[in-house]
Amino acid sequence: MTTRFDSELLQHLEMLRDDIIEASRRAGQQASGRTYSETTATVERTGDIIEGAIKAPGYFQTLITGRGPGRVPANFTDIIEEWAAAKGLYFIDARDARRFANAVAWKIRREGSELYRNHLYVDLVDTPVKNFEAWLETALEQAMQILINEALSVPASSQHGYIL
Repeated sequence: MTTRFDSELLQHLEMLRDDIIEASRRAGQQASGRTYSETTATVERTGDIIEGAIKAPGYFQTLITGRGPGRVPANFTDIIEEWAAAKGLYFIDARDARRFANAVAWKIRREGSELYRNHLYVDLVDTPVKNFEAWLETALEQAMQILINEALSVPASSQHGYIL
């Protein structure tokens, strides 16, 4: 059974997702848009338990702190080429594009990404999460107040009150 709280939770999780995506765009991280389309908000209820989550691709953390040096996917050069094309980088020919992608892949493999090398941090999540937590705290306080009032109220049909 979906409740009003479930709907509101999903709505606020979607707003949180949108705020995170907007922060990423402001940081100049948008390329193909695939990461954004794969970032989803969900709410699931099992009995009295409600679980809300934002699910993002496994590499999402690299948008925040960068990628350290070391192993990279086997098709990393292809990924860099796709990224360059999505960013609107143009090359004289496919050979130049491949050369660029190989150089970037090599640099990241050896030294890590610029975010990582310069110990930078992009606030994609912290500020939006604080806003979400503020809403959640208020919503839970209101829900608890209703439950407490219902538990302590005297039924209108009762001839006597509760003894506490």
